[in-house]
Amino acid sequence: MQKYLTLALLLCALLSLSDAFCYIKLPTLGMTHCQDDVDKTWHAVGSSWRNSECMDCSCSGCLHKKDDPTVLCTNYAQIGK
Repeated sequence: MQKYLTLALLLCALLSLSDAFCYIKLPTLGMTHCQDDVDKTWHAVGSSWRNSECMDCSCSGCLHKKDDPTVLCTNYAQIGK
């Protein structure tokens, strides 16, 4: 578990140099699901998803790449949410 946390920290440190935004969430021992902080949806540990703020997430944290043309996400705002 500590190996994954170290890898996530290193990844975010490297990505921050490339004009990206990310954050890390510390996992709880024995958890099977986690909740997206933005959409409040639940996801299984080990899965990955893209939330409504165009952030690529896992239970370990989220990453948002600014000005990256390879990331397709045109939904920048939602009305009535």
